[in-house]
Amino acid sequence: MEEILRQLKDMNEVAEQEAQKGAGNGKEDDEPDEVRSQGSSRSNHRSRSSRISRNRSLERFQLELQLQREREHDERQFQLEKLKLELQMKNEVEKEKEETKREAEKEKEKEKEKTRVRELKLEQDKEKEKTRVRERKLEQEKVKEKEKSKHMKIEANRALAEKRIERGLKFFREMMKASASTIAKTVRDLERRFQKWIEAVGVESYGDLKQLVIMEKFLEMMHPEMKFMI
Repeated sequence: MEEILRQLKDMNEVAEQEAQKGAGNGKEDDEPDEVRSQGSSRSNHRSRSSRISRNRSLERFQLELQLQREREHDERQFQLEKLKLELQMKNEVEKEKEETKREAEKEKEKEKEKTRVRELKLEQDKEKEKTRVRERKLEQEKVKEKEKSKHMKIEANRALAEKRIERGLKFFREMMKASASTIAKTVRDLERRFQKWIEAVGVESYGDLKQLVIMEKFLEMMHPEMKFMI
């Protein structure tokens, strides 16, 4: 296209020069008759110049037509490139939207997965807490059973000790001197029974013995029904 523009510029310059020459030939027509004899040769020259000018005009027209066609072609190319660019931009926008949508779906799935994990962990924590509660309950029941068993054992031992004490005391108090027994034998037998009684009670010192004798004397002074209350 630059070459065509350059050729048109050259043709315009040539046309301007010929126009200036034609104006100069018009002035020569006012010259005297003796000069007109040379007009025929000049007329022929003008005729050739006219043909050359028409040819140049035709060439110029052809160049302008070619330039117009090239401009139209460039315009079509420009519109085509513009359309391609718009289509490409549209495709990129659609692609970006799809990518954004996929990313949003991925994030949504990740959030759902996190929610499921949290819910699962919460359920597991609840189950663990229930298990711990059951274990604590079982442990408490075991402790209660142990305490109950221990208490029952203590009560049994206490009842057994009371019976043993009662038997020892009864064995000591109900002793009677046999008619054929001597005094020394009776005293030894009484000491033996007394020893079994204090062993059954658990007397280990003089203070324990003193306490036992006082308690027995006190109970002896009380009414039989009051003894069970004490």
